Amino acid sequence: MMSFRCSECGGTIFPKDEPAPVVPSTTPGILARYHRLAKCNEPPESAEKSFIQAVASQTVARLARLDDEISRLKNQLGRLEAEQAELSDYQRHNVAILSPLRRVPPEILAEMFSWTLPTSDMDGTVADLGLSQWVVSRVSSRWRATALATPLLWSTIFVCFGKAYPPSLDMVKAQMDRSRSLNLKIHFFGSEEGDSASQIEIFLFLSQQSDRWEYLTMQLTSNLAPRLNVIRGCLSSLRRLWIQWDNAGSALGIDSIECFGTAPLLVEAGCQSESHFISMLLPAHQLTCYRANGPWEDHKILLKNAHHLVEASIFVQFPWWQSPGTDGEVIVLPHLRHLFVSNAEILDHLRAPTLVELAIRMLHGSPPMLNHLGPFFDRSSCAPHRLCLRGALDASSTAAILQQYAFINSLRLVIHLPLAFDDNTLTNVVNAHITLLTIGETHLFPHLVEISFGSQMKAFPIDYPLFHKMLMSRSSPQGKLKTAAFLAQNGPMPKGKALAALDELRRSGLRLTVEEGPKARNSINGWSCGATWSSW
Repeated sequence: MMSFRCSECGGTIFPKDEPAPVVPSTTPGILARYHRLAKCNEPPESAEKSFIQAVASQTVARLARLDDEISRLKNQLGRLEAEQAELSDYQRHNVAILSPLRRVPPEILAEMFSWTLPTSDMDGTVADLGLSQWVVSRVSSRWRATALATPLLWSTIFVCFGKAYPPSLDMVKAQMDRSRSLNLKIHFFGSEEGDSASQIEIFLFLSQQSDRWEYLTMQLTSNLAPRLNVIRGCLSSLRRLWIQWDNAGSALGIDSIECFGTAPLLVEAGCQSESHFISMLLPAHQLTCYRANGPWEDHKILLKNAHHLVEASIFVQFPWWQSPGTDGEVIVLPHLRHLFVSNAEILDHLRAPTLVELAIRMLHGSPPMLNHLGPFFDRSSCAPHRLCLRGALDASSTAAILQQYAFINSLRLVIHLPLAFDDNTLTNVVNAHITLLTIGETHLFPHLVEISFGSQMKAFPIDYPLFHKMLMSRSSPQGKLKTAAFLAQNGPMPKGKALAALDELRRSGLRLTVEEGPKARNSINGWSCGATWSSW
C-alpha cells in the first residue's frame, strides 16, 4: 500500500480509501481458507498455523506502530492546543489594550456608570448594596478613580435587610462620604427577620443627614417605626415619599405617622398598610401625586385640600367593601390627569376636568360600571383617551364601555380573578376579550391605537395564536393599532413559532412589549396610575 510522510509533523499518511494490509500476499485458496476460519470455530490445520501466526505477527507490529503514531499525534495536539490557549489569552489582552473604553473621557465614563444605578422602582426583593457603584469601583484603578470622583453614583443608597448578606454600617458610611453634599435617594427595606439593632443603627446614622433626603422609600418594621420621630422637622429637601410595612404584624400598635406633615418640598407621597388603617399626616396643599389605601372619609379629607394633584391612586379599604356613600358632595381636582380608583362608586364624588387616564378596579359582582362612568364624564366634561380595567373583568362590560365612549382609544386590561375561580375560567375571560377585540365582520372599535394585557396571577394562560390573530387584524388597513403589550408577572412567555410570529409583527412596525417577572409587575403598577417608585 502507498503511504506518505507529512512534511510538517513527520507522521505517516495512508489514503482513506486504501486500508493498511494485515494479511500477507498469498494464493486465493489460502486466503479464502483464512476468511472461513475467521467466521467459524473450526481449528486450523498444522500447515495453516504458520500462515496465521505470520498474520498475527504483522498485525501486532502494525498496532504498535499505530499506537506510537497516535501517542505522537496526541502530544502534538496537546502542544498545539496549549499554544492556541496562550495565543488566545494574549489576543484578549491585545483587544483589551486597544479597547475604546480606555480612551473614553472620565466625564463620559461617569455618565455610563450612572446608567447602571438601580432604578427607583426596584424593591427589597432585588435591591442590593452589591450592585452598580460598588462593582464599577473594583474593575480598575481608572474606573475606581472615576467612580469615587462622581458623587452622583453614591447618592442613591439601597439598604436591604431581606438579603442573605445584609449591609454594614461601614458600607453605608463610605457611600455617604462619597456622595459628598448631594441630595440623597434613600431606599431602606427593613425586615422583621433581620438584626433589629443593626437596622436601627444604620437608620439613625442616615437620619443625621435627613435634611439631604430627596427621595425616601421605606419598609418599616415594628422596631423601626418608633424611630421616625427623629426626622421630624428635618426633611427640608424631601420631594418623594413611599411608606410600606414588612408584614401585617409590623404595624400593630401604630395608628399614625406624623413626621412628614411639615416637609416643605414634599410633592409625591404614598403609603400602604395591609393590617389596618394608619393615618399619615401629609402636606396635602402641595401634593401633586398621592397614593394610599384607607377609609373613604380619610381620603376625602386629604383630597379636599389637594388642589394641585396631577396623579392620584385612591384605594378604599378598612373595610375594603366600604362604599363612599351618597352624600352628594363632589370634590373638584382641577389639575388631575391620572386617576386610579378601587371602586367605581368613588367617581360619583369627584370632578376632574383635565383627566387623560383612568384606571378602575372591577370587583366580581359589582354594579355596572356605566352607572358611574357616564355621570363622571359628564360632570367633569373630560374625555380620557386611556382606560385601564383591572380585576374580575367581563367582556360584555368592556364592550359596552368601548361602544359608549369612542374617545377611549387606549385600552389596558389587567385580569385578576378571585381565588375561587379556576384556570379554565381565567382562560375563558382572556380569550373572550381577545375575541372581542379581533376585527372581523363586525369591525368593532376600529379607533383603538393601543391594546395591552397584563396579569399578576400565578399563571396567565393565553392562546398566543389567538392573540397574534387579534394583533394581525388590528394591524391591517382596517385597524389603527400602534402599540400592544403582554405582561405576565409569572409567565408563561411565548416560545418557538408563537414568539417568531410576534417578532414579525414587531419588525413590521408594531410597538409590541412582552415582559415577565419584576419588570412586568412594575409596568402593570404603572398602568393603574401607580407611581413606579411605589411598591403597591
